Amino acid sequence: MERIRVGLEERQVAIYLGAILIGALAGFSVPTVNALEAGVNPALAFMLFVTLLQVPLGEFGVALRNVRFLGALLVTNFVVMPLLTAILVQFLPDDPM
Repeated sequence: MERIRVGLEERQVAIYLGAILIGALAGFSVPTVNALEAGVNPALAFMLFVTLLQVPLGEFGVALRNVRFLGALLVTNFVVMPLLTAILVQFLPDDPM
């Protein structure tokens, strides 16, 4: 089982790119996208679950005590990203379609 995990981790980027390509091909090949809509939420949940399996929960308490890490995380999520979004929204067209 450990060999499988290591092999998947080594090929993680290629697997993600392949999944994106397969998803794009499936999306373009289906005449009505609504046919695939039911699978979006389960697929996202599965990808999130698999990604979070790699997070070592034993070190979660240590991460919460790291003030610099939490500060950078909070500033990035609640200051930098909203500002960047506000700046980039100015370049969107007035009529989305």
